[in-house]
Amino acid sequence: MSGCKSCGTCGDGHFNPVLSGDDGALKRALYKSMGHTDEQLRRPVIAVVNSYTNATAGHADLNDLTAEVLKGIDEAGGVGMVFGTIAPCDGIAEGHLGMRYILAAREVITSSIEVMMRAHRFDGMVLLGSCDKIVPAMLMAAARLDIPAILVNGGPMYPAEYHGKHWDGNIVTEAIGWKKRGEIDEAEFRHIEDIAEPGPVPAPCMARPIRCAVSQRC
Repeated sequence: MSGCKSCGTCGDGHFNPVLSGDDGALKRALYKSMGHTDEQLRRPVIAVVNSYTNATAGHADLNDLTAEVLKGIDEAGGVGMVFGTIAPCDGIAEGHLGMRYILAAREVITSSIEVMMRAHRFDGMVLLGSCDKIVPAMLMAAARLDIPAILVNGGPMYPAEYHGKHWDGNIVTEAIGWKKRGEIDEAEFRHIEDIAEPGPVPAPCMARPIRCAVSQRC
């Protein structure tokens, strides 16, 4: 990795200018309190924006990906520092007051990333997100900041298998109708609920298309 845009590698060996010289001593001390070394702090400082939460299926696997990203940054000669942002789920917000907050959350996510990036003056960032408002929010933040950025998606949700057919999570809404018409009983309805979402990764409604679009265009 080469030097920063403004001045190249700083005179005392620090890539990041805010960590350089006497003025950077307190900042270095704060990072050292968390275990970072002098050698690490001379490298490019790369933010890892992790939208992990165990409250949203599409983001529940992102801690594992974050660990791999941190390894990659280290191997490439940088030092990774992780911070989080919110990731509300459309599916859980649907049908009640919570849905009014979903689109607004996109702006909150974008701004929260911008605030943290500007405050710490990171040299670049890796964004980890999956769902259909979170991914665009992260791209909006990357556009605002205009620094090196990479987006890493979570993996796809595999289909459920029911009576020899593959289904996505919408089988649950189908099953509500089947139950009302008397085509399935309560036990079968609960079985469908149990198998409908085979893993904690993004659902195939809007989350998968937006991730595919990003992969094709970026």
